[in-house]
Amino acid sequence: MRNTAKHVDHAAADNYAATVRDACLSRGISLDVHGSTCGNPTSHPEDLFHNYDLVFAKGRTAIEAMAVGCAVVLCDLAGCGSMVTAATFDSLRPLNFGLQSLRLVNTVDTIAAAIDRYSPTDAARVRDRIRQEARLTDTVTTLVHLYEAVMHEQALRPADPSAELLATGAYLQTLDCILKGQNIKPATARA
Repeated sequence: MRNTAKHVDHAAADNYAATVRDACLSRGISLDVHGSTCGNPTSHPEDLFHNYDLVFAKGRTAIEAMAVGCAVVLCDLAGCGSMVTAATFDSLRPLNFGLQSLRLVNTVDTIAAAIDRYSPTDAARVRDRIRQEARLTDTVTTLVHLYEAVMHEQALRPADPSAELLATGAYLQTLDCILKGQNIKPATARA
Protein backbone atom coordinates (compact mmCIF):
# COMPACT_ATOMS: atom_id res chain seq x y z
CA MET A 1 0.00 0.00 0.00
CA ARG A 2 1.36 3.42 -0.93
CA ASN A 3 -0.41 6.07 1.14
CA THR A 4 -3.77 6.83 2.60
CA ALA A 5 -5.75 9.96 1.98
CA LYS A 6 -8.23 11.67 4.21
CA HIS A 7 -10.64 14.09 2.66
CA VAL A 8 -13.53 15.35 4.72
CA ASP A 9 -14.01 18.97 5.64
CA HIS A 10 -14.41 18.11 9.33
CA ALA A 11 -10.90 16.61 9.58
CA ALA A 12 -8.54 18.67 11.71
CA ALA A 13 -5.42 17.98 13.73
CA ASP A 14 -7.33 18.23 17.00
CA ASN A 15 -10.18 15.85 16.19
CA TYR A 16 -10.61 12.42 14.64
CA ALA A 17 -7.93 13.02 12.00
CA ALA A 18 -5.35 12.51 14.76
CA THR A 19 -6.94 9.16 15.58
CA VAL A 20 -6.86 8.15 11.91
CA ARG A 21 -3.22 9.25 11.70
CA ASP A 22 -2.31 7.17 14.78
CA ALA A 23 -4.09 4.12 13.35
CA CYS A 24 -2.25 4.54 10.05
CA LEU A 25 1.09 4.97 11.79
CA SER A 26 0.42 1.79 13.78
CA ARG A 27 0.26 0.01 10.41
CA GLY A 28 3.28 1.79 8.91
CA ILE A 29 1.17 3.88 6.56
CA SER A 30 1.56 7.59 5.94
CA LEU A 31 -1.49 9.83 5.93
CA ASP A 32 -2.21 12.92 3.88
CA VAL A 33 -5.11 14.98 5.17
CA HIS A 34 -7.16 17.07 2.74
CA GLY A 35 -10.05 19.40 3.50
CA SER A 36 -10.80 23.00 4.33
CA THR A 37 -10.88 22.51 8.12
CA CYS A 38 -7.38 21.06 8.21
CA GLY A 39 -5.90 23.90 6.17
CA ASN A 40 -5.36 21.77 3.07
CA PRO A 41 -8.43 22.50 0.93
CA THR A 42 -9.03 21.14 -2.52
CA SER A 43 -11.89 21.95 -4.83
CA HIS A 44 -11.44 18.71 -6.79
CA PRO A 45 -10.74 15.83 -4.38
CA GLU A 46 -11.50 13.34 -7.13
CA ASP A 47 -8.28 14.46 -8.84
CA LEU A 48 -6.26 13.34 -5.80
CA PHE A 49 -7.62 9.83 -5.40
CA HIS A 50 -5.50 8.21 -8.10
CA ASN A 51 -2.49 8.87 -5.85
CA TYR A 52 -3.84 6.73 -3.01
CA ASP A 53 -4.72 3.15 -2.21
CA LEU A 54 -6.87 3.85 0.83
CA VAL A 55 -9.23 6.73 1.57
CA PHE A 56 -11.09 7.61 4.76
CA ALA A 57 -14.36 9.29 3.84
CA LYS A 58 -18.14 8.98 3.74
CA GLY A 59 -20.96 9.72 1.33
CA ARG A 60 -20.20 11.18 -2.07
CA THR A 61 -16.48 11.45 -1.36
CA ALA A 62 -16.38 7.76 -0.50
CA ILE A 63 -18.26 6.90 -3.70
CA GLU A 64 -15.86 8.98 -5.80
CA ALA A 65 -12.87 7.30 -4.16
CA MET A 66 -14.35 3.84 -4.75
CA ALA A 67 -15.03 4.67 -8.40
CA VAL A 68 -11.34 5.47 -8.87
CA GLY A 69 -10.38 2.15 -7.30
CA CYS A 70 -9.38 3.20 -3.79
CA ALA A 71 -10.27 1.05 -0.84
CA VAL A 72 -12.50 3.10 1.47
CA VAL A 73 -12.91 3.09 5.22
CA LEU A 74 -16.10 4.92 6.08
CA CYS A 75 -15.08 7.59 8.55
CA ASP A 76 -15.94 11.12 9.63
CA LEU A 77 -16.22 13.27 12.72
CA ALA A 78 -19.44 11.41 13.60
CA GLY A 79 -17.76 8.02 13.82
CA CYS A 80 -16.31 5.14 11.93
CA GLY A 81 -17.78 2.43 9.77
CA SER A 82 -16.24 -0.56 8.13
CA MET A 83 -14.02 -0.89 5.12
CA VAL A 84 -16.30 -1.02 2.09
CA THR A 85 -15.80 -4.49 0.65
CA ALA A 86 -17.60 -6.63 -1.88
CA ALA A 87 -19.15 -8.42 1.12
CA THR A 88 -20.35 -5.22 2.87
CA PHE A 89 -21.36 -3.29 -0.26
CA ASP A 90 -25.00 -4.42 -0.32
CA SER A 91 -25.64 -3.36 3.27
CA LEU A 92 -23.84 -0.01 2.93
CA ARG A 93 -25.12 1.12 -0.49
CA PRO A 94 -28.71 1.84 0.68
CA LEU A 95 -27.15 4.09 3.33
CA ASN A 96 -25.24 5.90 0.56
CA PHE A 97 -22.06 5.06 2.48
CA GLY A 98 -23.04 8.01 4.66
CA LEU A 99 -23.78 9.06 8.20
CA GLN A 100 -25.93 6.06 9.12
CA SER A 101 -23.08 3.71 8.22
CA LEU A 102 -20.82 5.29 10.86
CA ARG A 103 -21.87 3.12 13.80
CA LEU A 104 -18.53 2.77 15.58
CA VAL A 105 -16.52 5.18 17.69
CA ASN A 106 -13.35 6.56 16.12
CA THR A 107 -10.60 4.76 18.01
CA VAL A 108 -7.15 3.72 16.89
CA ASP A 109 -8.08 0.05 17.30
CA THR A 110 -11.33 0.34 15.33
CA ILE A 111 -9.70 2.20 12.46
CA ALA A 112 -6.64 -0.08 12.47
CA ALA A 113 -8.93 -3.12 12.27
CA ALA A 114 -10.62 -1.57 9.23
CA ILE A 115 -7.23 -0.89 7.63
CA ASP A 116 -6.31 -4.54 8.16
CA ARG A 117 -9.14 -5.52 5.79
CA TYR A 118 -7.36 -3.80 2.88
CA SER A 119 -7.25 -5.87 -0.28
CA PRO A 120 -6.43 -4.41 -3.69
CA THR A 121 -8.38 -7.23 -5.33
CA ASP A 122 -11.46 -6.45 -3.27
CA ALA A 123 -11.07 -2.71 -3.91
CA ALA A 124 -11.17 -3.50 -7.64
CA ARG A 125 -14.39 -5.49 -7.15
CA VAL A 126 -15.93 -2.56 -5.27
CA ARG A 127 -14.73 -0.16 -8.00
CA ASP A 128 -16.43 -2.23 -10.68
CA ARG A 129 -19.62 -2.49 -8.66
CA ILE A 130 -19.90 1.22 -7.85
CA ARG A 131 -19.18 2.13 -11.47
CA GLN A 132 -22.00 -0.17 -12.50
CA GLU A 133 -24.50 1.07 -9.92
CA ALA A 134 -23.70 4.77 -9.53
CA ARG A 135 -23.60 5.97 -13.12
CA LEU A 136 -25.01 9.47 -13.47
CA THR A 137 -27.42 8.59 -16.26
CA ASP A 138 -28.87 5.69 -14.28
CA THR A 139 -29.17 7.82 -11.16
CA VAL A 140 -30.92 10.64 -13.01
CA THR A 141 -33.30 8.19 -14.68
CA THR A 142 -34.13 6.61 -11.31
CA LEU A 143 -34.73 10.01 -9.72
CA VAL A 144 -36.94 11.17 -12.59
CA HIS A 145 -39.05 7.99 -12.34
CA LEU A 146 -39.34 8.43 -8.58
CA TYR A 147 -40.33 12.07 -8.99
CA GLU A 148 -42.96 11.16 -11.58
CA ALA A 149 -44.37 8.39 -9.35
CA VAL A 150 -44.62 10.71 -6.36
CA MET A 151 -46.27 13.43 -8.43
CA HIS A 152 -48.78 10.90 -9.81
CA GLU A 153 -49.52 9.54 -6.34
CA GLN A 154 -49.93 13.05 -4.94
CA ALA A 155 -52.37 13.96 -7.72
CA LEU A 156 -54.57 11.00 -6.76
CA ARG A 157 -54.83 12.01 -3.10
CA PRO A 158 -56.69 14.95 -1.65
CA ALA A 159 -54.47 17.37 0.24
CA ASP A 160 -54.35 16.77 4.00
CA PRO A 161 -52.14 19.44 5.60
CA SER A 162 -52.57 17.99 9.12
CA ALA A 163 -51.40 14.54 8.05
CA GLU A 164 -48.48 16.07 6.16
CA LEU A 165 -47.41 18.04 9.24
CA LEU A 166 -47.64 14.92 11.41
CA ALA A 167 -45.57 12.94 8.92
CA THR A 168 -42.99 15.73 8.74
CA GLY A 169 -42.81 15.86 12.53
CA ALA A 170 -42.32 12.10 12.76
CA TYR A 171 -39.52 12.28 10.19
CA LEU A 172 -37.80 15.12 12.03
CA GLN A 173 -38.01 13.19 15.31
CA THR A 174 -36.35 10.21 13.63
CA LEU A 175 -33.68 12.46 12.18
CA ASP A 176 -33.16 14.04 15.61
CA CYS A 177 -32.61 10.60 17.14
CA ILE A 178 -30.13 9.69 14.43
CA LEU A 179 -28.20 12.92 14.90
CA LYS A 180 -28.16 12.62 18.68
CA GLY A 181 -27.10 9.00 18.41
CA GLN A 182 -24.18 10.10 16.27
CA ASN A 183 -23.35 13.00 18.61
CA ILE A 184 -23.77 15.49 15.79
CA LYS A 185 -25.02 18.92 16.62
CA PRO A 186 -27.26 20.45 13.95
CA ALA A 187 -25.95 23.64 12.38
CA THR A 188 -27.24 26.79 14.03
CA ALA A 189 -29.19 29.30 12.00
CA ARG A 190 -27.35 32.41 10.95
CA ALA A 191 -28.93 35.81 11.37
